[in-house]
Amino acid sequence: MPLIKEEEKPKKLDFSKIMIIVVFVCCIIWITDSFVLAHLGKEVNDTVTVTIVTALLGSLVTYFVSQVRLKESRNKYCVNEDGIPFKYLEEDEEN
Repeated sequence: MPLIKEEEKPKKLDFSKIMIIVVFVCCIIWITDSFVLAHLGKEVNDTVTVTIVTALLGSLVTYFVSQVRLKESRNKYCVNEDGIPFKYLEEDEEN
């Protein structure tokens, strides 16, 4: 059964995407700051940098797993991103 395509809407950023972007930007700023301070001869706490990288990797893995589970749930219940059920067309038996 073919699916009816609805009008394409511009993609909105949901909360999880915004949060992963914020975490990524903060981690990149912190790591860059760490390298700059090390280059200037300042003492840098290495454990904080390692913790930040670990937090970044953990949040990315969590985000990807949650997106996979969300996709599986949508497929199971036949709904699109907006929660609207898929509409199916019945095929003509005459063709």
